Amino acid sequence: MTVAARWRQLRHPREFRIPAVDPGPAPAPEPAPAPDAAPDPQPDPVPDLADDAVAAVATDLWRARRRVDGPSAADRPARAVRMAGRHLSDAADRLGRAGVTVHDHDGQPYVLGLELTVLAEEENSAVTRPTITQTVRPTVRRDGRVIQRAEVVVGVPTTTSTGTHEEREHTDA
Repeated sequence: MTVAARWRQLRHPREFRIPAVDPGPAPAPEPAPAPDAAPDPQPDPVPDLADDAVAAVATDLWRARRRVDGPSAADRPARAVRMAGRHLSDAADRLGRAGVTVHDHDGQPYVLGLELTVLAEEENSAVTRPTITQTVRPTVRRDGRVIQRAEVVVGVPTTTSTGTHEEREHTDA
């Protein structure tokens, strides 16, 4: 505060005077980097997204990829399917580089202990043992840990029994 500013403060009552600001020590200038040294390449910072958001994005990509690659893809124009497939593959690759993997369980044998949720069991004559016939939501892993459990439909072999034990005894008599 200059001398004139201090004198101007004396014109006002003490409770209304503005105290002088202490500027503190002047900041030291940062040394400039050496002109010969190239800056170290640093990876782009990846914002830390919530696991639910990452799982939702991965699931949407998975669903879109299945629609493009699935049996209904023949009904659509080839160019649009190709372009959409390319974009989906790129997005899935980016997620993979970020440590997110999506696992589809279709066709796998169903074994107790898998990290998935069975939504329904359907009798299926085409399978000889319990097999996952449809994946409703895939398993999503982020850096090796499960952030979304799969939801699947399991196909079980059809039963060809002749009836219950009581029915067989009744017909034998």
